[in-house]
Amino acid sequence: MAIDCSDVPTNLVYNCANPWAQDCKSDKQFSFTNLWKYTQSIQNACANDTRLFIPHGGVASPRNASLTQASCAAFAGSDWKYYPAADIWTRLTTWKFPLFQLVASFPRPPLGFWVECFVIVHLLGDPVDTIQNLLAKMLSCKRDAQYWRVECEKLLEGKIEDDEDRDWKALALLTDAYGEWDVDKQARQALQQGLHDNHQHKNDLASAIRQTGRALAADRSTKFLPIIVAQAFFIGAVGIAIFRTASAAGANASSDTVFINVEAHSIAFTAQYFWIIPTVFLGSIAGVSQTEAAIPRILRRFQVDLERLQLLKSIKLPNDCLHDKQRRIFHGGIYSWQPQKYYSSRTILTHYEVLPYLIVVLGTATGMMVSAFVPPDGWDCRNNGEILILIAWLLSARIDVLFHHLWPLDENNQRVAANNMQINENNQRLNEENQRLKKDNQRLNEDSQRLNKNNQRKLLWITGIKDLLVTIATMGGVITTQLGVFNRCSCYTQWGRTGLALPEMPDVAEVLFHRLNTTYPTIAFIGIGIQLVIVPLFVCILYIDALRTFVQRDDRKSNAKWLWKSLKTYRALKARIQTQLSRKTKRTGTFALEMQPLAQSFSGDPESINTEDASAADAPVTEERSEPTPAVDPISGSSGVDPPSRTGTNLSSDSESRRRNTEREAGLTQDQPLYSRDNST
Repeated sequence: MAIDCSDVPTNLVYNCANPWAQDCKSDKQFSFTNLWKYTQSIQNACANDTRLFIPHGGVASPRNASLTQASCAAFAGSDWKYYPAADIWTRLTTWKFPLFQLVASFPRPPLGFWVECFVIVHLLGDPVDTIQNLLAKMLSCKRDAQYWRVECEKLLEGKIEDDEDRDWKALALLTDAYGEWDVDKQARQALQQGLHDNHQHKNDLASAIRQTGRALAADRSTKFLPIIVAQAFFIGAVGIAIFRTASAAGANASSDTVFINVEAHSIAFTAQYFWIIPTVFLGSIAGVSQTEAAIPRILRRFQVDLERLQLLKSIKLPNDCLHDKQRRIFHGGIYSWQPQKYYSSRTILTHYEVLPYLIVVLGTATGMMVSAFVPPDGWDCRNNGEILILIAWLLSARIDVLFHHLWPLDENNQRVAANNMQINENNQRLNEENQRLKKDNQRLNEDSQRLNKNNQRKLLWITGIKDLLVTIATMGGVITTQLGVFNRCSCYTQWGRTGLALPEMPDVAEVLFHRLNTTYPTIAFIGIGIQLVIVPLFVCILYIDALRTFVQRDDRKSNAKWLWKSLKTYRALKARIQTQLSRKTKRTGTFALEMQPLAQSFSGDPESINTEDASAADAPVTEERSEPTPAVDPISGSSGVDPPSRTGTNLSSDSESRRRNTEREAGLTQDQPLYSRDNST
């Protein structure tokens, strides 16, 4: 029967012939401290013990002695062991709870408790689809803003002195509000036609539009301060945790409760959720309404204001659907989940299709790099866990496409129904046969609408269940890693390919302590920097018009002044670089033109040039005066034109020709009045 390794007699002499504790078992199972003691005892007795991992061409020394996977399993068993409860709680509060704080700050539409729960579950269970839909929302607003920017130049001539873009931003925000019911195109068409047909009332219309835009801007919650504070707490918590780990572990890379290798792996699994940083930023840009009834009330009041203007041609906005909460939920009211808009517009691979995958993959890549630099270096079982979490997120995104095909949200039937109803209303004097067809059409339309609503409910619930399962799987995987599922022999030996890398080993401790102060924080903060700065800056530049539309306020100011300053700095730097490049290009072109005559002079025939110069010198001066010669400038002493010797001469003949021209001009000035063409004039 095997004895406990702590009960091995200490009064005996152990050597290679009598190995230390050959048949003992550890009651503490997988424990860094105990396994390191066993390793030291075995190495002191016999450096060539078969239970030690012998490096190629060497022997186990006190600095690098490590157990093989087989000997580790013999001492501690092959199963994993829970971390101490206090350590589990400390790591959760240090590395995971700040993430939950960021998730809780994600904007949610005020459409009911279950809708808010669905938004959070969809965020955690399907981050790719969440980011894609937020980018699709930004793209839709950008298109509206660009459309109204052009139309306002044609239809509305009056400008506000302190904000000349107020009109198109108000119209873009107004059109976007109707987009929550997927009638933004109808609203845009009605507004454009109304502004065109009632041009004489443009000032009154502009006033009503501006007032409605201010009301919508005041209702939209785009507060950046809570988001910035939450992100600052998260980043600060990561930095403080790294510093505290280094202080607690010390140069030995371990203490009774703190081990740098375990903390580094905690950083790695936290880094997988770095995609939350830009996602929360996107959600805060789009914002949400304050209450469920606010936007419908503002839009109905706008319709009343238009009717009070007594326009020549009335503007009829699509307000009939504003009471339909279910339509709002399924057709645009949830910015992070818009299956009808997003999937119907997805025909080619675009940036908002690729960028979400890059954001999510980047977080996992950051975590995998940190894990790969924890001894033993390379791929281990924790990388497998990180890959499985990433695969779960990617599959969740692709399953949404399958759900959309199984339960399509087809609006064609509803549009056909609306057209049929309009035709039937315009033909009140139909015969009995047409009346029967009208009833059949209405019944068919009601059936299709009922089927569409059933598909909407099914799609919502099935998507919510799918996201909940993925959230449980991914978050459960992260929590199990904190419990100690990878706290086993195979995870510290790369399945037997290396020796057991314990944090107490001098070589391993030196590497861990150095990397905790250099490599791990560098990788982590580079990943945070990309997600916190690069991605938001790219989105702001790409969707600048949508950004200006969403963050406006009713007091003609912005909710993100700091962001505008950053973008202005970027624009100024970009313009300066473009100016420098254009000047350099222009200077290069001018220099090439100036050098062209000189190049031609070098490429000419020297003998013919000298012959021409000689004949020109023998010719009488009166013959030279047959050509018009401008007067000499009394100040500069030049004739105002380039000397003829600039072309067709080499350097020596060019100098001689200039001298002869000067003498001729001097003789001309003495004998004749200025600008004379011949002796008779």
